[in-house]
Order: sequence, then C-alpha cells, then structure tokens
Amino acid sequence: MSFFRKKKKGPPAEDTPKKSEKKSKMPLFRRQSEKGRKRQQDLELLAQQDPEPRFDLSSCELMEVPSGVYAICRVLQKQVLLLHDNWLQGLGGGGEISDLSLLKILDLHNNELKCLPDDFGTLVSLQVLDLSGNRLKELPKSFENIPLLQTLNLRDNRFCTFPAVVCQLKRLRTLDISHNSIDTLPVKLCFVKALETLILDVEKMKFPSEDVCRKSTAAVMMYLCGQAQIEYEHPSKFWLKVEAANKGLKSSSSDGYLNVAQIESQMMEGVQAYQNILDQKRKDAEELERFLYEENEAQTQLAVNAAYNQRQLLSSITQHTEQDSEDLLNLNNRKEMEKEEFLKYLNDIENGISSLLTEILDFNTKAKETERLLELMEEERMKEDDWLKVRWEELQNVRKKEILENMQVMLREFASMEAARECVEMMKGEIARDALDQENFDVGQMHSLIHFKDIENQKIVQQLAEEEELQKTAFEALLISQDSAHSRIMAQIVLIESELAQLTAIEMDQRAKRMQHQFNIVADQRIALSAMLSQLLEEKEKRKAELKKRLIEMEQQREEGQQDYWLVQYQRLLDWKPQSLIDRESQLEIAVKEILISSGAEDYIPVFARHRITIETMMTLTDSDLRQMGVHEMGIRKSIVKNIELQQTDYKKTPAHDKIREPAPPPHEVLPTAPTMPELTRQPSLPAALLERQLSVTARGLNSECAICLDKQSNIIFLTCGHVCCCSTCALPVKECPLCRANISAKIRISLPS
Repeated sequence: MSFFRKKKKGPPAEDTPKKSEKKSKMPLFRRQSEKGRKRQQDLELLAQQDPEPRFDLSSCELMEVPSGVYAICRVLQKQVLLLHDNWLQGLGGGGEISDLSLLKILDLHNNELKCLPDDFGTLVSLQVLDLSGNRLKELPKSFENIPLLQTLNLRDNRFCTFPAVVCQLKRLRTLDISHNSIDTLPVKLCFVKALETLILDVEKMKFPSEDVCRKSTAAVMMYLCGQAQIEYEHPSKFWLKVEAANKGLKSSSSDGYLNVAQIESQMMEGVQAYQNILDQKRKDAEELERFLYEENEAQTQLAVNAAYNQRQLLSSITQHTEQDSEDLLNLNNRKEMEKEEFLKYLNDIENGISSLLTEILDFNTKAKETERLLELMEEERMKEDDWLKVRWEELQNVRKKEILENMQVMLREFASMEAARECVEMMKGEIARDALDQENFDVGQMHSLIHFKDIENQKIVQQLAEEEELQKTAFEALLISQDSAHSRIMAQIVLIESELAQLTAIEMDQRAKRMQHQFNIVADQRIALSAMLSQLLEEKEKRKAELKKRLIEMEQQREEGQQDYWLVQYQRLLDWKPQSLIDRESQLEIAVKEILISSGAEDYIPVFARHRITIETMMTLTDSDLRQMGVHEMGIRKSIVKNIELQQTDYKKTPAHDKIREPAPPPHEVLPTAPTMPELTRQPSLPAALLERQLSVTARGLNSECAICLDKQSNIIFLTCGHVCCCSTCALPVKECPLCRANISAKIRISLPS
C-alpha cells in the first residue's frame, strides 16, 4: 500500500489544486451521513474480526475519532491506523494517545487538523506518518521523541517556516514539505544523515538557492553540510552503522568478534518467555472449554423448560387470536377514517398558508409604495418648514429695524427730558435728599426680593428640564407607536408567529401518525415562514434605528432656549395634516361628512376626501367597495351602509326642488373636524383576509403543549427552524430544537391563545 502521492520535480502550480480551495466550498454545517455511519460500523466490525494488524476508518465523514479506537488498537495490537479523508479537527475523543505505542503506520491525510496533541511523542514505534492536506502550522515539541520515524509527509499544510523538531529525527528517510510557505531550510537539517528523499517547492526556495534545489536531495544535503562545515556521508553508510549496532557489534575497533554468551542468554530468555506464554494460553483454553461445557448444559435445560412453556402458551394464544383479529380489523377501519379526515384538514391548511404567503407579499409591496409616498410628503413638509424659517428670519430683521428707529426717537426725547430734569433738579435739593434716604431703604428690600426670586427661578428651571426630558420620551413613544412601517411589521410578525404555532402542532400530529409526505410539505412551509419572520425582525430593528436617527436630527436642529419644544412637536404630530389633504377635506360635501360622522367614521374623512367621493357616489357604495377603500372595521362598514340606506330613503321622500345640494365651502375654508393623525403616522390596517386568517388560527384551538415538560403551553419560537414546541421555562437551557435537532440561533417569545 502506498501512503504518499509522489511529486514530480518542478510541476506547474496550476496542475495540483490547493486543498484550501476545496475546503472553501464545503458547507458551513456538516453532519455524518447515513452512508458514512454505515461504513464506520462495518469497518469497526471488520477490524475486530480481521487478524490483520490494520484498522481502517477512512472516508467515514468523521468529525472526531470515535471513542475506544485507541484502546482497540492496543488490545488487538494493530500496527496500521488509517483515518484519512475525514473531517477531523483533532485527535481527541479516541482515548489516550499512549495506547498507540505499538502503531507503526498512521495515515491522517485530507483532514482539517490544526494542531497535534502535546503527547504525540508517545508513539515511539511510529515509522510512517502522513499529515498532508491539513491545516497544520507547527509540530509539537514531543515530536522529537519518535526515534523510529522514517517517512514524514507534510504536503499541502500551512507551515510558514521549516519545523525545527524535524531535525531531531535521526532515522528520517523521506520528507515532503511541498505546497507550504516554506522558503528556507535550516542548516541543522544536515544532521539527519538518513535522509534520502526531500520533496519541496523549488520555485519558492531562497536558501538553498533554486539551482541547488533543482539538482537532487544529495546536492541539497551536501550544500547544508558545507554550510555547517561537516563532511557529507551517504545515507547508506548511516544505515550500515545502524544495522551493525542492531546486531550487537562492538563499537571498539580493537575487539571485532561477537559476544556469543550474551546472544545465547538473550535467546534463552526469549524462548523461556515464549514457552510461558504458550502455557498460559493452554490453561486459558482449558478453562474456556470447561466454561462452555457448563454453559451448554444450562442452555439445554433452559430449552427443555422453554418448550414446555411454549406448549402451554399456544393453547391460550389460539383462544385470543380470533378476538384480536376482529379488534384489529375494527381499529384499522377507524384509523382509515381518521386518516382521510386529517388529509382533508391538512389540504385546507396548505391552501390557506399558500394564499397567506401570497397576500403577505402583495401587502408588503403595497405598503412599501405607500411608505415611499409618505416619505416624499415628509420631504415636502420639511421644505415648507425651511421656507417658514426663512420668512421668520426676515420678519425678525424687519422688527429689528423698527426697534432701532424707535430707540433713536427715545434717545432724542431722553436728551430733551434730561435738560429739563437738570433745571428742575436745582429746585428740588431737599426733595432729592429725602428721596435718597427712601431709595436706600427700597434698595435693601429689592436685594432681598431678588435673592428669593433667584431661588424660585432655579427651581423652575430644574422642573422645566425634567418636564422636557419626559416630553421627549413621550414624543418618541408616540412616533414609534404611530409609525406605519413599524405597525405593519409588528402586525405581520404576530400573524406569522400564530401560523408557526399552528404548523408546529400539525407537524407533531403528522409525526405521531408517520405521514412523511405531508410532513415534508408542512416543513417547507414552516421554513418559508421562518425566513420571512427573520426578515421582518430585521426590518423592525432597522425602522427603530431610523426613528432614533430622526429624533437625534431634531435634537440637533432644536433652537436654543426654546421652551416646551418636545410638547410642541408632540402636538404637531397629532394635529398636522398635509395642505393638499386639508384642501380635499374642505371640498368634501357636507352630506358625505354627516354620514361618516353619524357612523362613527370621522377618522376616514381623509380617505373619502382623497377618493373625491360625492353624495351620488356615496349612495352607490357597498360593503365590498368600502373594504377596498380601506375601511376594514366590519362594524363601521355596516353602520355606513345603514346610514346610506336611510339617506336614500330620505332622498326619495324629499321633493325635487329640495334636492339641490349646498355648494361646497371655498378652498381656503377649513371645516371644524376632530384632529386626525397625519398620513405619515397613520397605522395601516391589515387586509381583511389576513385578519380573518388570524381569527381562524385562534378559533381552532390547536394542542401546543410543551414538548419537554408536557404541562405548560408552548410560547417560544426557535429560529431558524421555526418550531414552537417549548414553554419559556424549559426553553432557557435548550441549545437544539427538541423536534428537528437543529441548532438554535434565536428564541422569540410569543403569546398564543389558550
């Protein structure tokens, strides 16, 4: 068997694909397939039954070494262990590395090893080691304790420098370091006298030079020996010395004969030890034979007793066979009926979910278009605010000029009054002294009054600061609660959570009845809903970030010293309407407004104004027309239709000359209506089909008990699988879904109907 792939001298780089390029295409999450598991079981059984000293676990899709492999190698005295073409990231899990002390050949190529264990040096009998096609960057220090290693393959790894511990392997004959980032060989490599074959990337080498590396391994070793100033010896001479040392030749040149007595004593000791082993095995065989004989006698007695019991049981079994057959037939008929009913119910669920997905996608598209129009309206409003700000500055400049002119007039009057005062002051000396005394007294009282005023002002400023922070928080909460995109996303999230809970209950029922085909269909729909739920959660967080950013911009644009800024913004958010909408509402006929107000639909006045509904059009509206216009509340629609019918009855009774409609108010006149929410923050209602779908999910009352405690109701969604199978208490320590064993990336708590 060949454990290494030989490399021709100087192949082009594009002929051999990199291992890293292959691994980059592997999936992120891998799991051993059924084929790999079957192959692993067959190979483990073969290794225990095969007397050959080889243990093969290659191409089994292993993430780690199976437990007990090293102990099996030690007990069965295996000398060859093949673990290549797997997904190993380490050698842990198989047991103690020291159990592989008898191993001579270890093949680990085409794995994902990043490092070797520190006790790797306990493989003292290892002669061949293949580590090619891994992710190694260095070798452990204990590597030098493998004295018999002769072949080492480090091809296609991530070594940046030559591993210095290789220079301690005195019997190394073959070394492959190609397809790494090694460009320099250490001079100490010349002390590896047994090295016969050295495979490296000639084009990358800097030391020795490329010309030296192209010649041969002997030329490279001669060059390194020259750098170390020692004499180069051919590897054959080294192996002759090793062979002579193994045969017991004395190192002294004066005594050149064999120590016969020592050799004979060693042989006798070996023969005696072998004889002891044979005696022990003979005793074990006799003990085993005696045990088997006693076991055979016991089994014979048990067989006789079993035959007697069997005859007794046959008579009782035959009596109940006919009754059991009849019960089984009735049970099968009942199961078939239940299966047909369940298939019909499942088909209805599948059709409903498909229509739900289609409606959600259509609604998302319409909602995004509406949001884009609202953003354009918001930009127009911002431009109007900027224009108002410019007009305000111009007005302030005009007022400033008027104030300057008034100040000049006051200065002239003050000069004339000052002259008159000087004349009068000469005649009021005594009055001035009395007034001065009184003024000193008043000044003292004024200082005390100012002191108390300052204290009150500080308290008022502190109170205003606290109220301003509360106003800002209230404005932020109103902005988030009335935002259309945020409300739409939350409504869809609630709906998808309900659908996932229903699908999980159906899937558990299908799993109990072993209906695989319908189970796969429900699983695909659950995966689609889970992906949509993740997308909606991301959109929700993104929308919150946008609203936070808008608040920061408003804080930066805030005028200094302005009081009740956030209170004003809060009121503007409640009362503001676009000018175009105000004009349309003013042009809406009074009769239409009266019908809407009497029906309790004041909030839908902007909707009817946007569609330019007249009283003649109003008389022809039906329930479906109102639902298409956006009136989704069933009670409001019925009230509007009822008032329209009453209006039609009154209209028929009214004489012809009284049917003349009153003219609409002029465009500049705004009728007094209740303050409505601006188009930017009005919460859109869900389509009627989605609301009915949500009500149907609540009305079915599916059994969604916790799959762990079987007591509480399930209220946790596991992503990314989408199962709703655990309560909030049992879901805390869970890291894998109890139903599909998928990894859990997120947990979402929901409130399902009891």
